[in-house]
Amino acid sequence: MQQAGEGQGISVRQIEELFHAKYETLCMIAVRYVDELELAKDLVQEFFVYVWNKRDQIQLKSSFEAYAVRSVKNICITHIKRQRDLIIYQGGELPEIAFDPDGTINDERLKAKIYSKLTEALNKLPAERKKLFLMSNVQGLTYAEIAERNNISVNTVKTQIKKAYATLRSQLSENLLIGILLSV
Repeated sequence: MQQAGEGQGISVRQIEELFHAKYETLCMIAVRYVDELELAKDLVQEFFVYVWNKRDQIQLKSSFEAYAVRSVKNICITHIKRQRDLIIYQGGELPEIAFDPDGTINDERLKAKIYSKLTEALNKLPAERKKLFLMSNVQGLTYAEIAERNNISVNTVKTQIKKAYATLRSQLSENLLIGILLSV
């Protein structure tokens, strides 16, 4: 695939080559963000329409392929942000079909996905941190009880659980929490 020179727009040939060579790859990249194939295809289509309309004005600093991947990711992130903002603007509530009146999730597929992502993130924690986190959140033990059972200080328990939450938030917030908002 050719690379546009500095100061040149994107040629029709480059657009056609990229479309034929990388359309499916770009769709798979988009699916990782939006978790729905038809929406992913729409977002990739949006990218190609934008490129077509702006082909004389776009100045590439890297390969067209790298530009396409970066652009599709950005389009997906923008879409996610707009959906999140729309949900917040409409009162901050998720659609009713996702939750029972008591606040529990009633979609089994969604529950399985959440459980899978959470388990994956928990398994990435250091063994001791994971153990302390589970003792607190699954077994319902107090920090003092955890400290006593493990012969460590309460401050160590607090610190380790705080670090576990921070790690889980960083691993789950963008991919899972936004995904949960958009998949229901």
